[in-house]
Amino acid sequence: MTMHIAENMARRGRHVVLVDADMRRSFMVQRYKLELEGEGLGLAHFLAGQCDLNDVVYESDVYGMCLIPAGRDVVNPINLIDSSYFEQMLEALAQSFDMVIVDAPPVGMVIDAAEIAAFCDGSVLVLEYNHTRLREVAECKRQMEKSGTPVLGCIINKVNFNALSAKNITTKIITATTRKATTSTTTRTAKPRRNGIIRFPDSPAPSACAFYKFIKIRKSDIMFVDIHHHLIYGVDDGAQTWEDTQKMILRAVDEGITDIVCTSHATPGITPFPTEKYLAHFAQAQQWCIDHQLPVTLHTGCEILYTDASPHLLKEGHYPSLAETWTVLVEFSGDVPYSRMCEAARLFGNAGFTVIFAHVERFDPMRDFKHVRELREEYGVYMQMNANTVLMKKGFFADRWTRKMLDEGYIDCIATDAHNTTSRPCRMQECFEKLKASYGVEAAEELCGGFQRRLLNL
Repeated sequence: MTMHIAENMARRGRHVVLVDADMRRSFMVQRYKLELEGEGLGLAHFLAGQCDLNDVVYESDVYGMCLIPAGRDVVNPINLIDSSYFEQMLEALAQSFDMVIVDAPPVGMVIDAAEIAAFCDGSVLVLEYNHTRLREVAECKRQMEKSGTPVLGCIINKVNFNALSAKNITTKIITATTRKATTSTTTRTAKPRRNGIIRFPDSPAPSACAFYKFIKIRKSDIMFVDIHHHLIYGVDDGAQTWEDTQKMILRAVDEGITDIVCTSHATPGITPFPTEKYLAHFAQAQQWCIDHQLPVTLHTGCEILYTDASPHLLKEGHYPSLAETWTVLVEFSGDVPYSRMCEAARLFGNAGFTVIFAHVERFDPMRDFKHVRELREEYGVYMQMNANTVLMKKGFFADRWTRKMLDEGYIDCIATDAHNTTSRPCRMQECFEKLKASYGVEAAEELCGGFQRRLLNL
């Protein structure tokens, strides 16, 4: 049941960690056929001081949920639960996740659940239909409340609806008892932050049938920079709602990105740029990251379409440059001739800007490596490639061109050009791993963050 709860919470945009605290006889790993990478360390190992917390937190291959397995069986885990490690662990998890769900042992048989509940904000009883007497349920509720933690409600599962008539479904479900040993699920939420926002934990979520492969959370000192990310909602074809922006931020954090330049589309002389809305939504996203103590910094910027009006309007401050520097990310219409690209490089350069051409793989003039070299050497243009281009096969000739651009060092930086978390998501970590395998860790770091940090003084 807790698997389903965690999954549903994660699919609604929350980052959730599920803690299997049934250390006497856990069935979670066996029941769901979980594949744990490494030594399979779990909660019991951490509480016994045999490893660090990071060693027992596993992330799933479905975005939204993490798991801490029970680890080895313990004959009497109450001493471990009562230790300061357990409370400190919940506090630490509450700082990193939107919601912490603790799957406790059955109530009534042992006192573990009541002890665990004392460290949590609330508890939910999970009952199996038609197996437990009402007085047993009442006793379980009394035990949980005695710990000082409120019982938020109960979940009745395995209900045979076909055996219930339409007129008595409600009364039957409410009054029918369930399991011989009622299971308790306790929840831990984070403490209120500024402006009254309550921080529920943040992490990835699995499907009750489809995620069951867990890998260790990345431990990396590499900090990626994404200079091309359509994060700000309601201003272009990127994020459409505030919830979309939140999900994209969390995805970027999971990918290891520490700086994001929020580059909404700008089309000078064609459509007005919604500056007021952009800045308001940017400030909202920036404050949300601060309130939730997320390890990411947002920067203003835009992906500016080259038109005759673009250079002087940008210089006059009608559009945001990248991270408030004299650097501009320039895109073109799909049928742009090479002469027009040279003109853009010259005019932006004359206006005092350092020029980066966005997703150069999209423009036919860039298929000629002579043009690529000329733009770089004579006009000082830097070139950005999308992460998806590195990762996806586009056909023999396109793939050969991509390899050549990377082999020759014609690509200066990789960016995600993320628009959402579904069809055009952030894939920086996966791209980094592929680049590292082909060109080594130093080259991969340079493409995914090093160059960008130096250029923008981050």
